[in-house]
Amino acid sequence: MGRAGELSSEQSELRDLFAGGIAAYRRQDWDEAQTHFESCLRTTAEDGPTHLFLERIALLRSTQPPADWNGIWHLSEK
Repeated sequence: MGRAGELSSEQSELRDLFAGGIAAYRRQDWDEAQTHFESCLRTTAEDGPTHLFLERIALLRSTQPPADWNGIWHLSEK
């Protein structure tokens, strides 16, 4: 995102919100993760990684991952 100490306040907010979303995602707390990621979009609407994780959450809500899921996303098609 930028050098330490050189992030804008908007970038710092996005970083912190995204980190919270990732932490919740890894815990499989889809509601909290979605809330964090939606807040990211209010900060930076075009953030690609945020859109990707919201799509993944929608898929994971409909198909729960196995109990030993470690958060890694495996691509099934090219």
